[in-house]
Amino acid sequence: MRYSPAMAVGSWLIPFGNLYLPKQIADDVWHASSPPSPTGATAPRTRLNIWWGCWVFTMLTSPLYYWEAIVWADADNLKSESSGTSGVDYDWWYTHELGTTGWLAVTLHLLVVPIVVATALYVSRLTTLQQAHRGSPKT
Repeated sequence: MRYSPAMAVGSWLIPFGNLYLPKQIADDVWHASSPPSPTGATAPRTRLNIWWGCWVFTMLTSPLYYWEAIVWADADNLKSESSGTSGVDYDWWYTHELGTTGWLAVTLHLLVVPIVVATALYVSRLTTLQQAHRGSPKT
């Protein structure tokens, strides 16, 4: 392992370092968790790379989520409507219209779903590797 356990936690908090240090630590954990093979190859890193790519994408686009939410919240998106009849208890009501900005905010928030799925698949595979590694004979 290239880094200490404290660095595994702290690396997420280092500006710009959090774009590559956690990946290096994850690579080390993946390598150490892979069961030994006769050729010395580790398990394929596909899930690790997909997880990291999704995480970096989410990290780089996350300011857009907050910006779009703030713009939508500040926008005048209330629309008042009338029932058109008098004598009804509720003559007026208000509805929110998402509009272009609102739908963009919703879409940006939905783009976080792949990171959740990729993380679950990565953790599942890493757990399986560690269990196999723990059960394998030491060389």
